Parts: sequence; structure tokens; C-alpha cells
Amino acid sequence: TVSKYTSSFVSAVKYVRAEFGLYDAEDDDYGVFEKYRGGGSKESGDGGVNVTPPAEKGETLYCTGSGFFITKDGYLVTNNHVVQGGRNFKVLSAVGMLDAQVVKCDPETDLALLKVDASVKSIFFSCSRREKLGAEIFTMGFPQPGLQGFSPKVTKGVVSGTDGFKGDTREYQIDATIQPGNSGGPLFNMNGNVVGVIVASLRNGQAVNYAIKKSYLLAFLDGATDCADKIEEEHGVCVQRPLEAVVDDVRESCALILNYK
Repeated sequence: TVSKYTSSFVSAVKYVRAEFGLYDAEDDDYGVFEKYRGGGSKESGDGGVNVTPPAEKGETLYCTGSGFFITKDGYLVTNNHVVQGGRNFKVLSAVGMLDAQVVKCDPETDLALLKVDASVKSIFFSCSRREKLGAEIFTMGFPQPGLQGFSPKVTKGVVSGTDGFKGDTREYQIDATIQPGNSGGPLFNMNGNVVGVIVASLRNGQAVNYAIKKSYLLAFLDGATDCADKIEEEHGVCVQRPLEAVVDDVRESCALILNYK
């Protein structure tokens, strides 16, 4: 495991910790709540392979996260902690690498709205008010792209709690696996409609993860009139389809967010 990454002992420890999720987390006041940051990219010059997208001169890749397009003209959603502290932002999407601008942030709900100048494939929002306990869901995101690559990754689970951390009513608890870099990615129902936004995980919580509910995301977007009127909800009768067919429909709406300092 060590030798496949690097001949440097210090770097080897870092990479092995990354692969097994043993990150030095950013804790909240309770010391148990982890906001996932970073993509686990390898550094050049120590025997490893640099698999991080090239930065512009004078830029340093600070962290990565996931996001998803909510309008066809390039508005996308992610977490506030994915863009916090950054100076420049890029989005790796199905239409290529794009420059992005932060339109709106809300640290309280940990949501951020970005904009790229491109025509993209957007997602549909679920028309249901909320998901029921036990409802099947799946996520799509870009965890640890330096280690796992730049294609989207899918995990499946259920809504294991209708409240979040310490009973936070703004969140769902889910058991779908998430990792560093999944922050800001979409939470889908099994028809491929967005029901939430991945936000965090309980450290050592045995697949105890959290997503911001769709209703709070829509409330956040209401203040951004340029995009709020363009959001689309599911329409027609939903027919149960194989997961791989649903994933194929939504994958182009998901994107990797790169935060540069």
C-alpha cells in the first residue's frame, strides 16, 4: 500500500491516512462533526504522481467539493464550506473545465450558489414536500479526486433519520457512504430528482451522514431571482427504472468544484 504511492515516508503516511479516511477533521464546537474538505491530491516531487488539475500561476488548490447544476444556463449549488476561503473557482463538468463565480453564500445553512457561463444539463427537483423515514436515496459526487479519479462516484442508501445532527430539522440523516469531496453533491430520490444536498458526516459514526433538505435549499435560492424562476420540478408520472438508467440521466448535471487560493 505504501510503495504504490511514494518512497517518502512522510508522504506515505499522509496518503495511507487519506485512503482510509483518517483525516484531521475540522471539528465543530462539540468536536465530533466533520465537514468534508479536500480531494486527497498527491504532491509532485516526492515520488508520487501529481493528478491534480493544473492551477494558474500563483494559485494553490485549497480544497475540492461536489456540486450540481440547477438551471440550464449554468447556476449550480454546493456547500458554503467548499468555497469558503477561496479566491478563484473552477468547475469540471461534462462540458469541460469552466471558470465559476460565487453568486451567494449562507454560512448558516452551509449553502452556496455559483454561476458558470455555459449551457449545461440541469437536474429536476422532487415535488414531494419531504422524504419519509426509510426512503431509498442515492448520492453522486467527486470524493478524493486525487486518489479516486475525476469521474463521478455513486453510493446508495436510505433516509435513516428525518432530523440531522442533534435533532437539526434542516437536515436528513442518511446511511449512504460519503467521503472527503462529497460535500455539496446532490441527494437524489430513486427517480433521480434532488431531495437534498450532502453536507457532513459524524466522525466514527458507522455511516451516519447528513444532507440539507430540499425545502431549505429552495428557501436559500428564493433570494436569487435570476435562477429561482428557472428551477424545474419533476413532471409526469414517475416510472421505476433501474438505478443505472437513472444515474446515466443525472451524471452530466453533477460537477467537481475546485477552490483555489
